Amino acid sequence: MERVNIFVVYLVPLLQSCWSEPSPLTLSMFPRISEKLVGFGNSSGGYMIPLQMRHGHVRGHTSRGLAVNGTIPLHGAVKDLGYFYAELNLGTPPKTFGVIVDTGSTMTAVPCSYCSTRCGPNKLNEPFSPQASSTFEKIGCQNDERCSCGTPRCQCDKKQCSYSRSYVESSSSAGHLISDVMHFGGNAVRVNFGCETQETGEIYRQAADGIMGLGVSEVSIPFQLAKSGAIEPMFSLCFGDVYGEGALLLGDVAIPPEMRMRHVPLVSNPRHPHYYNINLHGMSLGDERLNSPASAWVNGYGVVVDSGTTFTYIPSQAYNSFRSILDSRAKSSGMEPLDGPDPKYKDVCWSGGPVDPRDLRQFFPPLVLHLDGGVDFELEPMNYLFIHMSHRGGYCLGIFDNGQAGTLLGGVSFRNVLVQYDHREGKKQLGLAHAPCRLIGQGVSARMPTACPTAAAPALLLRPPLG
Repeated sequence: MERVNIFVVYLVPLLQSCWSEPSPLTLSMFPRISEKLVGFGNSSGGYMIPLQMRHGHVRGHTSRGLAVNGTIPLHGAVKDLGYFYAELNLGTPPKTFGVIVDTGSTMTAVPCSYCSTRCGPNKLNEPFSPQASSTFEKIGCQNDERCSCGTPRCQCDKKQCSYSRSYVESSSSAGHLISDVMHFGGNAVRVNFGCETQETGEIYRQAADGIMGLGVSEVSIPFQLAKSGAIEPMFSLCFGDVYGEGALLLGDVAIPPEMRMRHVPLVSNPRHPHYYNINLHGMSLGDERLNSPASAWVNGYGVVVDSGTTFTYIPSQAYNSFRSILDSRAKSSGMEPLDGPDPKYKDVCWSGGPVDPRDLRQFFPPLVLHLDGGVDFELEPMNYLFIHMSHRGGYCLGIFDNGQAGTLLGGVSFRNVLVQYDHREGKKQLGLAHAPCRLIGQGVSARMPTACPTAAAPALLLRPPLG
């Protein structure tokens, strides 16, 4: 098969904020990036498939730790959150399934037609029917090298390869591992994925059909596509502003030099080999370094970059210092303490802030991540805050105390940042670059080939976007 150099998927907002939307972002806000960036997906001759934002249930309302199987929980202090899902086209003829993109897990799975009431009723699409696909292949559990599930290992169910995943928030997914083709850009690549026969907890209740594992494992979709020769073993995620647009890119994407991407090594984690770990030497808020020893950043599972975690979690001493600095800055800016949007949770919030979140620099300092190789990566206040959805001008802290369990750098910390996960031989690195992710998504959308499959927007749940 001819190698595909780039696979771009764009994010589309399904619901605007309950507040008035600020004026659209422009490339002038990113002075180091030229206008060619908006269309760079097509400039490499690649293929594009829609990715959309869904406003629905959040997995993991109380759990703060990492699951042994690689799923990282989400914090549910705010009920009005969204998640991103890719529309995968599986089988022959192709059927569309909305799957949550998650770098913290490795298994890709969608409901099977014989799951019946054991799978949730609120799905975006009809379940996958093996009998209806002419390219479906059953995977056996003895002497079948395709029976590979990563961790936990596959099991055998009536001579058929089966898998099971139990997640931290007390939800689960189980079913058969099957083989069929995934369609994109006019190509059909054979992949293995889970055909669910049972769901529980938030996975049962969520509206997305399933999950797309992007973690470090031979069973995750990027690694399967790379093994088949369809793409290089790398991908990028670019989450937009509070309105949720952005882009997912699979393969060796030519990043414009104007983006000035900074690279840091991916480090191995023997206890959790499927996570994307980096070394973090500290954080600063403006010119104030957090009062936390260097050893705090290597505790537990270390520092994990994960798209499936909504917020960011840091060690206790660092969190206490973070909150103290922000309380002082908020007070000096005339802001007042504010109760959180959900009384079940003790969120740290302030009132009296700007209506337009792009004006937050007048109230809060930037966040700087001190990384390997002397890389100091600066982030905006909205990379550690979220909008209080029931109080105009209210903002809440999107950083949480994770004890000594480790550090999770979640999606909130990478708004308008292109994060490149590069597993090419001799590379093994994470790239970071400021990018107008919303514009990239819009540019990719405007340039999508007419042959690229699209789907009508699904019914909308009454939940505002991530903010």
